[in-house]
Amino acid sequence: DGTAYVAFEQGPSQVVTVSRDGGSSWTRPITIGGVVDIQDPIPGANFRTASFPTIAADPRAGSTTVYTAWATRTAAGGRIVVATSTDRGAHWSAPVTVSGAQGYAFFQGLDVAPNGRVDLAWQSLTAVDPTTFGTGNAAIDTYAATKVAGGAWAAPVKLTAVSSDPAVSAQNNLQRQFWGDYNTVVSVNERSWFIYTDGRRGAGCPAVDAYE
Repeated sequence: DGTAYVAFEQGPSQVVTVSRDGGSSWTRPITIGGVVDIQDPIPGANFRTASFPTIAADPRAGSTTVYTAWATRTAAGGRIVVATSTDRGAHWSAPVTVSGAQGYAFFQGLDVAPNGRVDLAWQSLTAVDPTTFGTGNAAIDTYAATKVAGGAWAAPVKLTAVSSDPAVSAQNNLQRQFWGDYNTVVSVNERSWFIYTDGRRGAGCPAVDAYE
């Protein structure tokens, strides 16, 4: 309906500002839900992370529903949560946790298909030893979950057949690993695509591990 939404992290909360006049004016930030930043780096790895939100509106004619997803830190590690607004961003439900025991979840993507199906995907890390990092210490896999309009979230499905090792990557200065930042989901009625970093064909470098 032409409503524009910008979601961002502000202090201990995820917030959204809304424009209903083509961007000429915007609301004050509206609180979506609380956030505890995931660890930077995630234990067992050494790449930068963040808990930035992803927002998507239901594109069906007449719909006033909007979804926001983000990674938040819990006692069990990073988890992907989703909050829902049914009044174009003015009020939000309590966040629902969608990821689980797959590992330390991070870098989610979110979209809503033309038929109202919600598609959510993310990456999760498991570590041999969370107190260190280096070649062979961590494995990253990709997961997805869907929710039909008006229904509940389905159980997460693993998308990757081969895990990735973040130690195959490095920043330009070699001081940290690097695992991208901005994962994205694009959805149509028949399917969805998750664009993410994958390093299954890479090989670790002990010299870089030692330098880091």
